[in-house]
Amino acid sequence: IKKLVTVTEIKLIAEIKETKQYKGLKLINSFGKSVTCSTFQDFCTAIGYSYEKVNQDIQNLAALGEDFLETSQRIGLGYRDLRKLRKLDDADREVIINGESVKTEDRESLIDLIEEMSAKHAKDKAALNKKVADLSADVDAKDQIIKTKDTKLNQMDTELTKFKSPIEI
Repeated sequence: IKKLVTVTEIKLIAEIKETKQYKGLKLINSFGKSVTCSTFQDFCTAIGYSYEKVNQDIQNLAALGEDFLETSQRIGLGYRDLRKLRKLDDADREVIINGESVKTEDRESLIDLIEEMSAKHAKDKAALNKKVADLSADVDAKDQIIKTKDTKLNQMDTELTKFKSPIEI
């Protein structure tokens, strides 16, 4: 059994998924039995791949492009590396995809670059999460202060109203 699906096969499978041509399709599975597919998952199983793997391949094709996917298969990039690359923002992903390491098909420097960008991305994300947490804590503190001031103001307003009301004898 082939370990990797070629880019052409991924494109074909993506088209079948998008147009839902798998519904009612009769195939011979890897055990030699005739199978009628009703879901895309049935189709994936019938052609000998897991549903998760096929979806990951389709996502890689959509995010990374046909040319880069072919190159990555030639130089032997793994699914983890492609997943990390897919998680990067568009600008960082473009830098890697159009970079010199891809053109020269230098696997080691490409993996190093992906790792470096992933680490930078994780660091930026952690910094943003910390900033969000700090801002959220500030908002909560200000809400509490406003609530306390409002309660105090209402209490003082009540006392002032009692003080200003005419005293009956």
